[in-house]
Amino acid sequence: MSMRGRHLDAYSMYKRGTREHGFDAFDKEQGPERLLNGVGKDIGVPSWKHSLRHVLVATLSSFLYGYHLGVVNETLESISRDLGFHGNTMAEGLVVSTCLGGAFVGSLFSGLIADGVGRRRALQLCALPMIIGASMSATAKSLWAMLLGRLFVGTGMGIGPAVAALYVTEVSPAYVRGTYGSFTQIATGLGLMGSLFIGFPAKAIEGWWRICFWAPVAPAAILALFMEFSVESPHWLFKRGRAADAEAEFEKLLGGPYVKSAMAELSKSDRGDEADTFKFSELLYGHHRKVVFIGSTLFALQQLSGINAVFYFSSTVFETAGVPSESANMCVGIANLLGSFVAMILMDRLGRKVLLIGSFSGMLTVNSYKRKYMQTWTFKSVTFLAIIRADSSCSARLFYNIDYINAVCIDCAVCVVHSLLDLNLTVFELRYAVVVAMFLQITSATSLVSRSSGVYLSVGGMLLSVLTFAIGAGPVPSILLSEMFPGRVRANAVSVCMAFHWIVNFFVGLLFLRLLEQIGPLVLNSIFGAFCLLAGASGYKYFIAPISLAANPASLSIRKMQTLVNDVIDGS
Repeated sequence: MSMRGRHLDAYSMYKRGTREHGFDAFDKEQGPERLLNGVGKDIGVPSWKHSLRHVLVATLSSFLYGYHLGVVNETLESISRDLGFHGNTMAEGLVVSTCLGGAFVGSLFSGLIADGVGRRRALQLCALPMIIGASMSATAKSLWAMLLGRLFVGTGMGIGPAVAALYVTEVSPAYVRGTYGSFTQIATGLGLMGSLFIGFPAKAIEGWWRICFWAPVAPAAILALFMEFSVESPHWLFKRGRAADAEAEFEKLLGGPYVKSAMAELSKSDRGDEADTFKFSELLYGHHRKVVFIGSTLFALQQLSGINAVFYFSSTVFETAGVPSESANMCVGIANLLGSFVAMILMDRLGRKVLLIGSFSGMLTVNSYKRKYMQTWTFKSVTFLAIIRADSSCSARLFYNIDYINAVCIDCAVCVVHSLLDLNLTVFELRYAVVVAMFLQITSATSLVSRSSGVYLSVGGMLLSVLTFAIGAGPVPSILLSEMFPGRVRANAVSVCMAFHWIVNFFVGLLFLRLLEQIGPLVLNSIFGAFCLLAGASGYKYFIAPISLAANPASLSIRKMQTLVNDVIDGS
């Protein structure tokens, strides 16, 4: 008999086994973290050690993702000087954002690639454009060569994290699935910090930026090589009719005693899928459209929570507090990494519910605090500045504008009067302006929140935003997406949601500074807070409420997670 015939026979046997060999005992499991063998005997939980090394290899793609996101932070000035576009903000913006366009394309096709060649081969393929693109950027002699290299790198960035999320979900035991899923966030944070460390000498050493682009070639090559010795996803093998191979991979991941129970659960989740042909329209018009919409919305709310505002303004606020930009970026990276480690520890102990709702609630609190603080300083500086136009060149900078860029100096009454003489003010306006100037000058030393205290409070608020984001809003959406969809559409559904994530990410980056200029930080932070509130409410209704019905949410099988989510969606 041919190998293909043996695969199909084994596949059919497991399909029949769900009815003939008592596998329906899974439907009545009381402790979802414990497994039963084929005859209903409790055999405990599989060891997490078997799957750990495979998960760590896959998360190299997330490390590369983080590295390539941050590599231009410290090197952009040197790149622009060497390649002849220094001062051209449009060209500098393209160097930063071209990889986002490539990531959108890569994520859009990541599902087709993962379903076509398998999760393991897809991760190997994502390393290829990263190697080629990084090499092109490192050897670039012109802006166009740099942009082409960034486009190639972006394609790999789009494929890697999406496929890695699928792979980690499908090879991990249920009781550590959330913990392992948090590894991708930790790897991204390590990649960001690695790019900052390597980029520190770029401003002092000529041509160092080329070393920064050569550096990620090594981990990309390691990813491609080590994935050759990693297991393939049993879910993908089973879906392709290769049940014997899926059984062999489960034995490597879980151990021999757990293979039959794992195969029984897998046959339940994919029952009837072998007869179906996937159509992309199912994700837009079919039964799964609601889950796709919810997943895409959660990613959009993640980007609209205000986390980008923190990264945009972190360097400016830190510099106002007297901290160099390099140290500022490092502090933000450490806060992100610390939050990711907290998420790893708590993900399977507290579950997605506490982390996601708590994370968005924390960001809502921080945004509310910043809104109150900005409102106070708007009253003292921005409104007043519109009247007197005080000279910002004074050495005694008692007040700072809300964006911490334009200093409002009110050092003496003479300075104020000279400023007022340049304006066409009525007598009433002139008297009002002088009185306000004198009042602010007198009370500046006794203000409840001094200028320096306010700056350091803002620094703490920004770090707290990053920390709370990394604990839940950062890692949870990608983990939930990989758990919610059935195996037949999982890869393509995740790719659509990730593509939407990149679209929103691009437009947030494009419009953020413009909105800040047009509507001001007070209104903008109020909008961010509203999105955090909406994210927490919608997350509870569509993701968290059904999952929290279980005694131990973190240890639910993928099939049960899908069933609970679908029940809520069908009833909504």
